[in-house]
Amino acid sequence: MKKMRLAKCSLFFLLLTLFCLTLTLTVSCASDAYLPIPGEGRQKSNKLSAEYFTLAQGFEQVKNYTKAIEYYELAMRNETLRESAKYKLARCYALRKNWEKAEEAYTELLSLDPENTNLKLSLAYIYANNGSLEKALESYRELKENNPHDVSIRKNYIAVLMADGKYEVAEEEFNKMKEEFPDESAISEIYNKLKAGLENTEPYTPKEK
Repeated sequence: MKKMRLAKCSLFFLLLTLFCLTLTLTVSCASDAYLPIPGEGRQKSNKLSAEYFTLAQGFEQVKNYTKAIEYYELAMRNETLRESAKYKLARCYALRKNWEKAEEAYTELLSLDPENTNLKLSLAYIYANNGSLEKALESYRELKENNPHDVSIRKNYIAVLMADGKYEVAEEEFNKMKEEFPDESAISEIYNKLKAGLENTEPYTPKEK
């Protein structure tokens, strides 16, 4: 009888041990289902940012720049997309003709890449459209000196000179351009605008410094 009781007790403790082990494993597995996997949150965030970037590109293609700007701003939360999204955002501001925001965005981009000629060209164009003609002229003068073989810079420089009423200086630049780029297709168009401006404008007198 004693041996039988001992056997029953041993069996009871064995079953109790197995039950506790099973319970522990069950609770552990159930808990693991709610524990985040390391890096999972970042992966989801990066995936979402990539989707925002793709959406922004789609809106940009159909010229819905307001929506494109909205989604590029969201995409900028992803560090790996931030630089590309920032450039695209600046471009959308310019295409939307929000010159103030565009100037701010391109100025920031240029501070990060001060030797980038394309950024300088964009900023000079934005200055001109934003009414900052002196800044535009200064930028185009510098660009013209550093890129003497780029006729598009010359044309823009002459256009801004005329916009600022500096027709005599524009004429000098036009004559230089005509001599250096005789096959430029825009020569006759620029000449007609220049001639009309000279006929209807008082001679330009440089400001005293």
